[in-house]
Amino acid sequence: MWLNRIRRSTRDLPKDGPSQNAPPSTPGLPISLLPSDRRAIFEQENLLYELKFVKRARAHKNFCVAKRRLAWFRSQQDELTHLEATLKRLTADTSREEARLLEIR
Repeated sequence: MWLNRIRRSTRDLPKDGPSQNAPPSTPGLPISLLPSDRRAIFEQENLLYELKFVKRARAHKNFCVAKRRLAWFRSQQDELTHLEATLKRLTADTSREEARLLEIR
């Protein structure tokens, strides 16, 4: 891929410009691409990669938040199920107690 060639050709370039022993152009690229253009393309590619990384991190964070909310919701459902079971048990105990009191009278 031509971007890999740009990376290789710009990796060793000093920040202020090309060194004296650098080739005038990279094979496969137009001669009009100067080392500064290569560096700009390389930096733009890095920015795109960082943007993808940030988007991936946000997606992961959103996934973790959704997972936490789902766990909370399930715990609320479990608590509701427990309360319903307790209510049924207390209702049954109360009706048994009422029946026992009626038998005593």
